[in-house]
Amino acid sequence: MNDTTPGLAPLAVFGIISICIFLIARAIVLWYWRVNHLIDRQDGQIKLLKDISHELQDMKVIIASSKQMVSQLSDIAQTIHFLTALTHDMHELSCGGTGIPPNSSDRRIE
Repeated sequence: MNDTTPGLAPLAVFGIISICIFLIARAIVLWYWRVNHLIDRQDGQIKLLKDISHELQDMKVIIASSKQMVSQLSDIAQTIHFLTALTHDMHELSCGGTGIPPNSSDRRIE
């Protein structure tokens, strides 16, 4: 068993050194190509896009509310137009089409 133990120590040292060299080389490559910087910028862009998405959702709610209000105002305007026409027609009927209220010329001043 003593023969196998010395063979594992150099292999373990070689494995540890290989992992350290890999991690150092990886850090250098990532630094050189600015991958970490690009990832940070993409994270910022994702945050901005989420903010824009939330703003758009808020705007959709406001637009839906505005459309409902415009519809209600349109209904009110139609009602006002109808009442104005009705009032005008009633005035014409009460004046007999002359624009002068009935019995206004028959009044006597005493």
